[in-house]
Amino acid sequence: MGKLWIAGLGPGGIEKMTGETMTVIEQAEKLILRTAIHPAAAALSAKGIRYTSCDSIYERGGSFAEIYESIAAYVLTETEKSGSVCYCVPGHPMVAEETVRILLQKAAGQTANAAEIVILPALSFMDSVWVSLRIDPLRERVAILDAAVLYGGDWEGLFPLPTSSCLFAQVYNPFIAGELKLALLEEMLPEAGIWILHHAGIEAEEELVFCPLAELDHYKKFDHLTSVYLPQAT
Repeated sequence: MGKLWIAGLGPGGIEKMTGETMTVIEQAEKLILRTAIHPAAAALSAKGIRYTSCDSIYERGGSFAEIYESIAAYVLTETEKSGSVCYCVPGHPMVAEETVRILLQKAAGQTANAAEIVILPALSFMDSVWVSLRIDPLRERVAILDAAVLYGGDWEGLFPLPTSSCLFAQVYNPFIAGELKLALLEEMLPEAGIWILHHAGIEAEEELVFCPLAELDHYKKFDHLTSVYLPQAT
């Protein structure tokens, strides 16, 4: 039976990681990052910490569902082989992390030689978002939605929109942004103001852009660290 730590790299550089996570990273027999496209990855390399990323699984293509299943299976296989693995994801391991959900589901279904799993808390991207927007999410009653999941075909689950503010996470690319815009225009005016948050909490990279909903997909820097905030959905 192996041991699997599931940890978060936080929303930015290595300074945003917890001391507990750094200790586990240094002690585990194998370190796996869901993606090396994260500010903390370069810092780990600079410290001489070796890791394996799952970026090659993304490069093989397929749907997100297939990719996430493959990553989860790979992590469990490596845990059985290595004895102890630390699997790190961007942000917090329990916030918008489909691979973690699948990992826990697969582990729960194992009847023999199941790995011992320990989840380590971390700062999430949302912690930086609230600071950037200068808002209290509880006071604003912010509804948090995953744009990547909605892009997979569940736009019907978006409506009716909550009457409070909305944060759409994982607006990966212009295609998702365009679909999100079209869906929101079903209930919102084109001139409704929205915020685009790019690399929130990452020094010298953060951008906070306010624009009309109609221009949402005109932004040029969408990536896996981009979110969209609607101050008041309806």
